[in-house]
Amino acid sequence: MLSIFITPIVVSKLEAYMTSACLERTGAKTISIDEAAAWLGISRNGAYEAAKRGEIPTIKIGRLLKVPVVPFERMLGLSVSTSAEAA
Repeated sequence: MLSIFITPIVVSKLEAYMTSACLERTGAKTISIDEAAAWLGISRNGAYEAAKRGEIPTIKIGRLLKVPVVPFERMLGLSVSTSAEAA
């Protein structure tokens, strides 16, 4: 069984790579399971298992499984900025 423990060090490293400003530039609203796995520092299979257990927020579009960025950022405790907050 895989458990995900996110330490403050991991969160600070993630903040350096995954910021709302960066995601806004690309316009990404979702990321792949592979990208989520890379950000969490876990294997692809581990990420799919965590998603199956509901530990990683996902949406399913046909056979495609995507991770919505805003809930993923909230799960990690990262600051989430939306266009409504910026206005």
